[in-house]
Amino acid sequence: MSLSPVVESQDLLIEILLRLPSKPLAKFKCVSKQWLTLITSHHFITLYSSLHHFPLLLSHSPLNYTFSISTFHTPIFQTPFTFDFLNLPKHGSLHIIQACKGLLLIQTTTSSSDSFCTLYVCNPTTKSFITLGDMSEFDAALTTFFLAIEHPSSSHFKVVAIKRSIVSPLVHCISCNLIASCTIYEISIYSSETASWGNPFSYCNTTPTIEIDHGVYCNGALHWYSVAQESFYFDIKNQSFKMYPMPPEIKALTQQVEYFGQSGEHLHLILQAQGRLVFHIFELEQDYSYWSKKFLLDFSPMLSFNILGLIRQEKEEEFLLVFLANDAAFSCNLDNATFRELYELRSTIQSCDKMCSLRQCFKLFEYFENFSSIGGLIG
Repeated sequence: MSLSPVVESQDLLIEILLRLPSKPLAKFKCVSKQWLTLITSHHFITLYSSLHHFPLLLSHSPLNYTFSISTFHTPIFQTPFTFDFLNLPKHGSLHIIQACKGLLLIQTTTSSSDSFCTLYVCNPTTKSFITLGDMSEFDAALTTFFLAIEHPSSSHFKVVAIKRSIVSPLVHCISCNLIASCTIYEISIYSSETASWGNPFSYCNTTPTIEIDHGVYCNGALHWYSVAQESFYFDIKNQSFKMYPMPPEIKALTQQVEYFGQSGEHLHLILQAQGRLVFHIFELEQDYSYWSKKFLLDFSPMLSFNILGLIRQEKEEEFLLVFLANDAAFSCNLDNATFRELYELRSTIQSCDKMCSLRQCFKLFEYFENFSSIGGLIG
């Protein structure tokens, strides 16, 4: 068969290219300017990302730059995976903080100082990265960082740094003009468009039990949960904090938050009955009006149970719960109550750093293969 009809028909060419793995596809960008323009276009990247996003399970020790990686399509961990394309310090620790639209936010600290850190935003598909600017103003022990990118085809991103400081009870807070116990958060935003940090600003929070480390990025905003009637989220584009409701069940003393995360542009909350392996799974409505209860699960026959994540599969509109139990990783299709053992992890668990919990040793990300350059800069 001649290649001419394929080349001349852009629709047919797109259909063929969409089915290629990421490495061969990256090489095809060099065929011609037409193919380069096509593969890096907003339309193509949107289609490719929708077909090539998958759960990614990482096994690692924070004190080791080598990671073991597997997707749900591979029966064993692929080892090793290193970030040797980054300019990493010789001695220190590396943490993958977040995955967002195919980019990773990575934080490294040196063995000599845990308060000083370096931040990288990298694209593992293209092995491109940038190192964020001067971080000397940020105390890594008091600051939490979040990555935000609106669309996989976007060449720009933002990193939000939130530094917290506890204010003594019953003081006058200038920021909110209240006499109350509150926490002051200092927010700084890095933009890849300007390659710089913006001027910091403050926010006073009087909502109790907010754990700023547990923020989740979803649909252009950072969200936090609270065991109160309301919590807040940060609209990154408008740089404003807004309130949204919590499910009434979260205030019950018999419930505790087991998981808070996002999948498929939907925010999820899982509550566990204290002392029992009974879980309530909620999904926040897109208009922030209320949380809908999706599932009630009872895993009482199991002795141990650690939830890694909840995956919402848009195509089939199915939910997959991913968890650790009995030295193995499992997925449970919540729509038809079918279980699948993903990996036997006994040997991997034994090789994990003894100072790490299972949740530190194993992390689940929703990963996209992304061909966009990072802010137009290649590391």
